[in-house]
Amino acid sequence: MTCHNKEENPHPFLHALRWTLATSNCDKFSLGDGCFFFLSSLVDQYQLPCTRNGQDRCKTPVTQRSGNVLKKPSHALRAATHHHLRKSIVTIIMKLLNTIAGLCGVVTALQSVLDHSAEVSRNIPTIYESAVMGRRILALTKLGTLSTIFPQASGRDVNSREAPPAGIAGQPIGLMDYVADCEDEGNPTILAMKIGTSFRNVRAGSNITLSMRWTPPYAPANRISLISRLSAYMQNRFLGRECPYNSPLDHRDIPDTVPYSAANLPRFSLFGYLETIHTDNESSKRLATCYTAKHHDALHWLPGNRIHEDEWTRLVVTHVYWIGGFGDRAYIGWIPVEQWKKVKRADWEAIKLPGEKKGWSEWSVGKAEQL
Repeated sequence: MTCHNKEENPHPFLHALRWTLATSNCDKFSLGDGCFFFLSSLVDQYQLPCTRNGQDRCKTPVTQRSGNVLKKPSHALRAATHHHLRKSIVTIIMKLLNTIAGLCGVVTALQSVLDHSAEVSRNIPTIYESAVMGRRILALTKLGTLSTIFPQASGRDVNSREAPPAGIAGQPIGLMDYVADCEDEGNPTILAMKIGTSFRNVRAGSNITLSMRWTPPYAPANRISLISRLSAYMQNRFLGRECPYNSPLDHRDIPDTVPYSAANLPRFSLFGYLETIHTDNESSKRLATCYTAKHHDALHWLPGNRIHEDEWTRLVVTHVYWIGGFGDRAYIGWIPVEQWKKVKRADWEAIKLPGEKKGWSEWSVGKAEQL
């Protein structure tokens, strides 16, 4: 602690603060060394007189040890200064208690995470179990993203409004499309409109992939974001700064459209090629019944409609890349196509994916239920 003994004419408030520090008894505040530390910081900040024996700072008035005589401030000013000191000390105590509580919360949460991680790491789904989950996603999910590559513009397309701009050739594009699972071999059923960009690119020679992800119908009861909130709390307390990623939403009136950790849920990409499904009246009706059960609005553009020219196609799967979620509890990697096509309807009907039931916990995401 730095000592200052020079004569000065301080602001009236600082004059009262001098008198308060010089005549206050630490035991009055029942803070012991904490009171001494607080008063010492004020001495350094406001350059108040003191002795070099820090232990006597709270007990010995300045007038007795430095030779400086302080004029006693008014009663009101002394009262205000005492109130200010008490308020500051209480604030310090509250911050200290909050910090201790935060540390306890972090320790408890981290212990829970470590225990759970140790548990789930022993139960990472196998490749075949991942294939079963993927086939259930294909059966239950209505939408996917078809990715293709823009071809070089042909001579006849140069002046067409549908011709891509210069420099687009070779660039990938991903577009949403309707998907159904109307065959029992893991090959998605797609109603291909010939005017569609994805299908035009395929006809021009592009490869194609279909990406799908699981979207839970219900929000989790227990969020995985507890650690994020605790991390933000610790940064606020120890670093004294707000975390921008932990700030409230700009539009609180709009409900959260992704009330779960999407990174912790399964998704996959299917590589392959489009193949026309040749149908007769019976098979055409069967495909239409299956497809419109998922996509009621597609009834208006089934093959043979007067609006668009389209046809039934299947994406013949040749490769499957799977991301089951976080790597400590899910399989990430390639699924052999033989395993993918080996899965039967009874297999994927026997399991449940995360969020198919209400009250699920994000911490429990790993294996599908009853797999």
